[in-house]
Amino acid sequence: MRFQRKFAFNPKLTEALNGIRCSQGNLFHYTHRQVANDIKKNRELWITRADCFLDDMEIKHGVKILKRVSKCKLKADSLKDFQLLVEAIHERLTNCYILSLSEDEHNTYLAEKYAKNETKVKFSPNFPMSLYGRAGHRNANGVAYAIDSFILHEGFVEYEPRTQVEFAVKIIDIFKNMIDTEPHVVDAYQFVGLLMQFVIFVKRKRFCKEREYRVSLVSAGKGVKVFEDNNSDGKAIIKVNFPEVGIEVLEVN
Repeated sequence: MRFQRKFAFNPKLTEALNGIRCSQGNLFHYTHRQVANDIKKNRELWITRADCFLDDMEIKHGVKILKRVSKCKLKADSLKDFQLLVEAIHERLTNCYILSLSEDEHNTYLAEKYAKNETKVKFSPNFPMSLYGRAGHRNANGVAYAIDSFILHEGFVEYEPRTQVEFAVKIIDIFKNMIDTEPHVVDAYQFVGLLMQFVIFVKRKRFCKEREYRVSLVSAGKGVKVFEDNNSDGKAIIKVNFPEVGIEVLEVN
């Protein structure tokens, strides 16, 4: 089972954390044949930092929704505190890396756009539970020079605007409840994680044909924020090694 139940002392927070849908089946990564073969051979993946996507709305969309909804739901002092927290989450995305997968092995859009109709990598259902841990960083010369530890989040991307707003309202209601009480340190930690997941897992509806499943790794320490590799086109990326899981390289039909 890929899903792991999360716990918080605040019952509404627990419900929200466990309401994020996780895949229980095979996952597919559409890519070129050489890349697919390297993934299988070396058991490693290159994952792009969130603030290096070509479309910066990939990570700004969720922040905009949280800010817009909070203006309608919170009073002045609470609104200021919440929006400062959201800004802090936005800044943390400089330490967040995202891998885009799909549960759909017959998605012609993904096959054409990302694999040029060549190959897809099939990961068995126990992937990526063991991506917790560490990842190597490389500089522009390809030399590994740092190790960092990461916290994993994963789930299906939500494209429907109404559902996104409903989830944002739920998050803000939890925030209001927490500031009216004395939140446990576990709740404070889990709430920050929930905000991060919201920002990562919502996208504009025009991207819905991708039907994306996201695996995100958020740096648990300070780590190295900026680094590049010769093959990254100026993007900040990390190399993640993963354990013995079922991997197949398949031809795109």
